[in-house]
Amino acid sequence: MPEILYDVCRESPPTAGGVRGGIAGVLLGFVLLAAVWKRRDTGMRVFALVWVFGWAGLTAWSAVQTTRVHREGCGRLSAGDYQVVEGEVEDFTPATLDGKTPESFRVGNKTFRLSPSQSHAGLNRPSSHGGPIKGGERLRIAYNGPSILRVERVP
Repeated sequence: MPEILYDVCRESPPTAGGVRGGIAGVLLGFVLLAAVWKRRDTGMRVFALVWVFGWAGLTAWSAVQTTRVHREGCGRLSAGDYQVVEGEVEDFTPATLDGKTPESFRVGNKTFRLSPSQSHAGLNRPSSHGGPIKGGERLRIAYNGPSILRVERVP
């Protein structure tokens, strides 16, 4: 019986990191706004307000886009719009902790690359960030283009 290690439909969209960064940017904008609020120069107040609303808007847009792409991946998996490859994980190269080099590996004749900064649906957690792929394991991977939609460990 295969063990499901990852399923795009069982995971929540990976928006937390972007939202945390957005909140930090908005808070920085409020600190800037508080620092310049009593100045006579309105230019700095306008800049601080644009900063706050700009960060908030970009954060919201990013969260909506990430959620939309995630739902598309789940829809593809549910509709059967994917290919499957099965075999041993070969040519495994783990990602660097700084995220500059993506994780790469091959299963059958298909090569995959994983990085936390990926913008497509599906698995984006390399093993260095707690992802399920390990070298030498026998896996069945459902994918659509570069997106890994499901990973199963098979006997």
